[in-house]
Amino acid sequence: MKKLLFIALIMLQFSVSAQEETAPQNMSYNDMLNKQVEQLQLTGAEKDSFISISKKYYDKAVEVKNSSVSRNEKFQELKSLMKGKDDELQAALSPASYSTYKEMQKENREKVKRAYRHLNAIQE
Repeated sequence: MKKLLFIALIMLQFSVSAQEETAPQNMSYNDMLNKQVEQLQLTGAEKDSFISISKKYYDKAVEVKNSSVSRNEKFQELKSLMKGKDDELQAALSPASYSTYKEMQKENREKVKRAYRHLNAIQE
């Protein structure tokens, strides 16, 4: 169960890094990226790099998610992808923007944990 939670956390980071709790559930990936760019206050080259890197890793994560490998292998691949994405973003963004991005990731992890706990409470 914990592995499943970690996989969900990683996938969420790729697809919903800045989604607010009040945002519609059917928000497209491009809409979420634009919202992240707005929250990070990115412009010019940083914005282009952020979008390009995010889309590249999102596409890779979807491939891993849809692959037929074991959950453990998916987890390891997604973890590796997340590390690669973070490394590329750290090089592409200013220190302040990257710090804000990492803070957004922490907040989203907490949202996923709360949602997971809420779902478990409903099922009991």
